[in-house]
Amino acid sequence: MSVHVLQNPIKVIKIEGNLNKSSSWCKQFSKLNGDIFNGFWLIGLKSFSYHISKTSIKKILNVSCNVVKGFEIDQNSSYERHCNPYISQILLNTNVEGYQFKSFEVPTFFLMNNISDCLELNFTFFQEPPFVWVPVSKDISFEAVFHYYCQSN
Repeated sequence: MSVHVLQNPIKVIKIEGNLNKSSSWCKQFSKLNGDIFNGFWLIGLKSFSYHISKTSIKKILNVSCNVVKGFEIDQNSSYERHCNPYISQILLNTNVEGYQFKSFEVPTFFLMNNISDCLELNFTFFQEPPFVWVPVSKDISFEAVFHYYCQSN
């Protein structure tokens, strides 16, 4: 029997906030988990839980963050521009009150190519137009758990 010991174990950062308060979408990386300014670090969303206090319509939540950047072609001008690509999309079941939990068994990891000492999330909604008017509720408390690790120094 052999035991496998990770040289660079997975680190965890958790952000608790509310989709209605963008000031709650930021948290500093712990310096005790490693120096994210040295080496090649990867990050992925492991789980996302949320609480619906008032029912609304189902929505798709796009999740991006400041430490992963990319480029895209602007449809209007054909020029490339900086963007923070979505690292995850989550179907929010907002037509049921209570707590919901989404776990990603194997998170998709992205290279942290825009290093910062703080992880800042950005959420945007995508939804299909409803046939009847339904009130939209963004007052949704959440907890996002990210795994990150150093691939090499």
